Formats: sequence, structure tokens, C-alpha cells
Amino acid sequence: MAIISAASVILVRPGSAGRARPDIYWLRRNPELRFLAGFHVFPGGRVEEADGSPAVAAVRECFEETGVLLVPGAGAIDAEARRAQRLRLLADETDIASVLSELGLRLDPSLLPPAGRWLTPPFARRRFDTRFFIAVVPPDQEPEVIHGELVSGAWLDPADAAARWRADDAMLAAPTKVAIDVLSQVEGDPRDPAALAAIGERVAVASPNAADWGRRIELRPGLFVIPVRSPTLPPATHTNVVLLGDGRDLIVVDPGAEDPGEQAMLHALIDELVDEGRRIREVVLTHYHRDHVAGAAVLADRYSAPIAAHPLTADALLGEVGVDRRIEPDELHDLPADRDGATAARRVRIIHTPGHTRGHVVLHEETTGVVAAGDLVANGSYIIVDPPEGNMGDYLDSLARVARLAEGAMGIPAHGGFVGDLGAHCRDYVRHRLEREGKVRDALRAADGPAAMAAVLERAYDDTPREMWPFAERSALAHLLKLVADGEVARGDDDAWTLTADRSDD
Repeated sequence: MAIISAASVILVRPGSAGRARPDIYWLRRNPELRFLAGFHVFPGGRVEEADGSPAVAAVRECFEETGVLLVPGAGAIDAEARRAQRLRLLADETDIASVLSELGLRLDPSLLPPAGRWLTPPFARRRFDTRFFIAVVPPDQEPEVIHGELVSGAWLDPADAAARWRADDAMLAAPTKVAIDVLSQVEGDPRDPAALAAIGERVAVASPNAADWGRRIELRPGLFVIPVRSPTLPPATHTNVVLLGDGRDLIVVDPGAEDPGEQAMLHALIDELVDEGRRIREVVLTHYHRDHVAGAAVLADRYSAPIAAHPLTADALLGEVGVDRRIEPDELHDLPADRDGATAARRVRIIHTPGHTRGHVVLHEETTGVVAAGDLVANGSYIIVDPPEGNMGDYLDSLARVARLAEGAMGIPAHGGFVGDLGAHCRDYVRHRLEREGKVRDALRAADGPAAMAAVLERAYDDTPREMWPFAERSALAHLLKLVADGEVARGDDDAWTLTADRSDD
């Protein structure tokens, strides 16, 4: 997987109201985006070929997203001339080198001290190698957000930004949160080069390197994700172990690590949470597949926690994993706040979502709306529905149900990165499955008599690499069985399929 080079700028200015701590400028991404929907971020993006370096990309991205041009003398240029060049950049009509040449400006790297480097963990489908820089906004320029990919921007005290995150009033990616936490402890006028360099050093020290990616990821207060390498199917390589709660109690979802080293890493990170005063209330399994349950017994024994699963999952795991409690329909768990009230209580509902397996469940944290989605969906690929355990009709019903309850809410699939709007993601899954069902129907319509599976695959999965056809065949079978149940298809004794009632829109 190619790693995308990226750059980001932490914009600072002297603290308002005479405060020694500097202000930071953050942006809010459009909630309708698929990536980091609704998150607060610093200006930044991928390094384009025309940029030539992360530092130049940082200047361009900052200019595109805020209108602040971090080069000497930019403030003396007429504001309308700067804005016109900014719009040309946003429209891909020019590049940053041409903009600077036309404005008679030159870069000064000393204005952008480095402030850390972050590498996206290997469990994600899209990985970024992001160089962070820190810069003081020039006194003769003021940030301005153009509505589109971004919806707002604001100056604020980093301590206030950190407090908003703790209050669940702002979503932050890990590098943004670390930078804000560090800057909330920094004092000094950022215009002083020594202070600016010190801030950059402190943020850089807090940044993880490529070998340190396995640390816990806290997406929301009390909502942790720990990706572990697991015995899963490609293209996935990891299972996201999700810890839901806040304050004292945590529910661990899908500890699928099989390798002892991966289990040790997971336990060490959970030990940190235990040392902070939390406890593991229960281990919940979304379904019985090995990449979700491999480490459950070891973890449950280590923390004296019971294992819970849907009754159908518990039956499937007999003799492999001991399930202590069988989940009731739509059961609700209240997780208390901590004793000093610094963190909120949480309400977690466990919802039966059959389709991938008969006993599959998801966990809906009703306070924030976040859903631990298991294998209901993935990020960057589609879930296999494999009969007889998998059922396409049930699967589509489960997707529709979660789409309704998770509108605009974050989803955490077991494989890949999180989903900003799980409701929209589920609707996309339904649309994709119905389009595939239409292609299966077309394949049967085009056949001269009953069609064998090979003929269905040839036409309905013509956009799928042939090495993936063994998996595609299982999903094709799920579609065909659904069409049989819907009364549209008949199955012959020789496993040939015939369209009997055409309900297409043709």
C-alpha cells in the first residue's frame, strides 16, 4: 500500500486578553464528508507533485484553507489579489510556485519550524506520512474560511479546545489532539523564535513514530480503539478492538488478537487504563469468527471479566470460547461517570444485526451516537455474506436499521479506519448490494435457459478481479438465495438458476 505524503500547519498567535499561552486556529470539516466528517483539524492535506516538499505543501494548504500566506511580505500584497490567487489554487488552475512568482514573493523556511511527524497506522486502508509545522500568523493577515470542504474556523485557547474535546463537543484526530494537549501546557509569546522552536520541539516529542503506532487511540472521551493484527481475510490485516465507556467501567469489543505478542501489546495498553482507575466490566463478541474472538478467553481471564455474546454466537463457539452470558434483545448498559464527575456516563445498547452471521450484533453508544459495528460494514471494502450462515435479506434489513439509528454518527468497523457518518455508509452498502443484485438478475435474464454459477459470475462480477471470485461466488450465492426467497428465481437440482419473475425497473 502506497503511503501518501502530507503536511499540516499549526497556526498560533499571541494569547488573547494578555494570556501567556498562545491561541491556536482550528478548522471544522464539513459533516457531509466521508473522511474526518465534522472533525476539527489544522490546515493541511496531501503533498502534490508540484509542491516538491512537505514545507511547500504546508504553505499551499494553509493558503487554500485559511487565506493566510506564510511567506515574507505577503501582507503587503493587495487582499483582493491574494484572494484571486487563492481561488485559482482551489480550482487547480495554478500551483503555489506560480502564485508566489506572480506576487513577487519567496518562501522562507525559517517561518515554518517542524512540529512532529505522524504515520497512519498500518491497519488503515489509506495511510499518510504527515509532517507538521508550526507558524505564527502574520499580524497583517487574518484567516478566512471558504465554505465547502470546511465549514468554519476559529481562534481559541488550546486549553479550551482540549476542554471541548473532553466534553464531547469536538472531534479530534490523534495528532491534532496531542498537539492541542501539548500546547495547552505551553506559555510564551509565539513570535519569539526561541519560544516557537520550543513549542515545535514539545509537539514533536509527543508524536509517535512508525514503530510506535500501536498505542491506544482515543477517538472520543472514553472511546478507545486498539488495532491488533489478527487472522482475518484480505485486504484487512487487523481487527479493531473497541473499548466503550467512560469514567470507571469499560466494555471490550472483539479482542481478536491470536498472536501472543499482539495480545501482550493489547493487555499492556488496557493495563494503562486500569492503572488510571478503570475496570473491564465485560467482553462482548459481535460474532463468532476467529478474527474477533481469538484473544477473548485470555483477556477475560486476565481481567476477571465475563464474556457475552448473542445466543447464536454462543452456540457457534461451544468448545472454543466459553461464553458466560447470552445477550438479550436490545439490552441496555449504563456505564457510570467517574467519581469526581470529570467524565460523563454512557449508555450502550447491544443490537442484533444478522446477515453476516446469524448472531451478529453491534453496540450503539447512545450518548454520543457512536456504533461499534463489527463486521456489519468495513471501511474501504465490502463484507462477505456467506450462506448458509450469511443471509442477504437479513443483511440488507440490518443495514437499513443501523442506517436509521446512526444518521450522522461515527461508526467503528472491525476492519479499517472509522466511518464519519455510519448512516450514509450503510445506505451506500445497501445501494451497492442492490446494484449487484441487479447485475445477478441481468445475468439470469441474459442466459439461454438455466444459468450455472460460472455464468452468473462472468457477467455479474465482471468488475471483480478473478483471484477474488471464490469470495464473490459466496456473495453471488447469497444474492441468488435472496431472489429465490423473494420469488424471483428458481433453483434447479443441478444448481442452475432461472429467472421466474422479473421485478427489475427495465
